[in-house]
Formats: sequence, C-alpha cells, structure tokens
Amino acid sequence: LVSRGFVACAVAMRVDLEPHDDAAEVAELMLLARDWLAVHGYAGELEPDEATVLATAPGTLARADRERFAAQPEAAAVLGWALQLCPLPPFDSDADGAATAAALGWLTAAGAALATQARLRPREQLMALLDALGAVHWR
Repeated sequence: LVSRGFVACAVAMRVDLEPHDDAAEVAELMLLARDWLAVHGYAGELEPDEATVLATAPGTLARADRERFAAQPEAAAVLGWALQLCPLPPFDSDADGAATAAALGWLTAAGAALATQARLRPREQLMALLDALGAVHWR
C-alpha cells in the first residue's frame, strides 16, 4: 500500500505540473521524484503506463493521460487514510494532493521509512469505508 501511495503521489504531481511555465523545473522535479521512488524501493510498483507518464517531457502530456490520472490524489488520500496518516476528504470534495503527499512523507526521509512503520486501520474501519463508498456510488 505504501508503494502504491507514493506512485499515486508521483503521478499526481506530474499531472499537476503539466501546465507549469518552467519546463526545466518540471523536468528536474520529475527526475527527483523518479529517483526517490527508485532509491527507496518504491519504483517496482509503477505500472508501465505510469512510468511513461512520469518520463514524459513537460508540456507534452497527452490530454487522455491527464484525464486518466486526474484521480491520483484521491487514490493517495484513500491509501493515506487506510494507513492512518491523513483524513479522508468529504465525498463531495476533491482530495488535496499536496496535503496528502505531505502526510505520507512524499520525498522525505520519513516517507522513505514508511514501508517498515506503516500500520493499517482496523478491519472494521476499512469495511465501514467500503460500505459508505458503495452507498455513495449508488446514489
């Protein structure tokens, strides 16, 4: 779960930086993100299409990829919540990708160690969220 959370943070960051004016700065940030994932053993969780998005040159990310990966902050938020690191956003609000990344320890020493320290919420809480999400989905 920790690896998937950090992959979601990286992809969300890439999508969020697409309209940035300074392509060199975006390229530098994405290199930092890819290296951090690799150095700390999280890059193995990258799907091929996610790795491609992370390596895509700034300003050239396809609209289909931006749309496909737009929900990555929500994915990271749910994983962060399951790991007892951040609250869930309200069902009718978007997750704050930067706040979620900070709560997970994205690009920090604390995040690098998270895989050995993370603990899931109790099963009852996880199942209660599953029930709530099912109810919201059907409305």
